Amino acid sequence: MNRKFHILTRLNGATDKSYANGKASAPPTPDYVGAANATAAGNVEAARATAAANRTNQVTPYGNLTYTANPGKDPYGNTLYTATQTLSPEQEARLQKEKEQVLIMSKIQTKELSNDAILTYLEKNYQIDMSKYPQEVKQKMVEEVQMIFEKFKNFDENMIPKLKEMRESMSF
Repeated sequence: MNRKFHILTRLNGATDKSYANGKASAPPTPDYVGAANATAAGNVEAARATAAANRTNQVTPYGNLTYTANPGKDPYGNTLYTATQTLSPEQEARLQKEKEQVLIMSKIQTKELSNDAILTYLEKNYQIDMSKYPQEVKQKMVEEVQMIFEKFKNFDENMIPKLKEMRESMSF
């Protein structure tokens, strides 16, 4: 028997009877099921703590996010929450303006707006003073806008530079 092994084994609390013929007896089998259950329970509690920590009401210049507990529980016994997002007055106004623009743009694309309505849209949203343009220039603007919408069937950011370019090219 290796003397070093024998000394280390004795230092770790083994008796001469714990090994026979130079072989140590096997340690007891770990309780794998118990360990797995304890780990799972710890994971569930960690997930609940993480969820609770992340349900922090938020206040920003753009609006607020508020969490409210609801009555009742989910199938796992967790409290149910509702997250409510509210926009600041400035952001709400911006969202409304974007919605209006999308509606107008879709009407331009489907040719539901009159020429005067298109000119009003350009004047309002692109700060084009229509009073300084003769009628034939206004008509050309309307045709250009309709052509752009036809070309870009689905409106995207490519239209904005084109409209600015058109406005600059028609300045007197």
